[in-house]
Amino acid sequence: MKRLWKIAKFRVCADGGANRLFEVSQENEMVPDIIAGDLDSMHQHVRSYYESRGADVVEDANQDQHDLDKALEAVATHGSDISNGTVLVLGAFGGRFDHEMAAIQALYRHTHRFGRLVLIGDSAIAELLVSCH
Repeated sequence: MKRLWKIAKFRVCADGGANRLFEVSQENEMVPDIIAGDLDSMHQHVRSYYESRGADVVEDANQDQHDLDKALEAVATHGSDISNGTVLVLGAFGGRFDHEMAAIQALYRHTHRFGRLVLIGDSAIAELLVSCH
C-alpha cells in the first residue's frame, strides 16, 4: 500500500476508510488530501489527527448517495485533471453485500469521468501489491 500511496497524485478516503488508513499508517504518515462522506463512521480522534496534518474533511449528509460516490465526486472535483487517469478504489467492497452492490453501481455511474476506474477488494490488495514488484 505504501508503494501505491507514494505514486498516487491525489488521495481520498471515504468516511470509515479514514479509520482503516489511520490504523495502518501512523508511522508512515499517509495523510489523504480529502476525506469525504457523511462522516457517520469516522472516529473523532481520526478526524482530528488528519485535519491537524492538512487533510480536508468534506461532509455530505446526503443519505441518497453512498460514501464511495461522495469520494469519487471529491476526486472529480478536486483532483488535478484526472479525466484521463486511473482511479484505484482500495477496499471497495467493505465486506457487506449492500456495499458491494453500491460499489458496482458507482463503477457504472462514475466511469465516464475517469480514464479508468478500478475497484479492488480487501483480498485482492495483497495480490495487486505483489504484482507491482
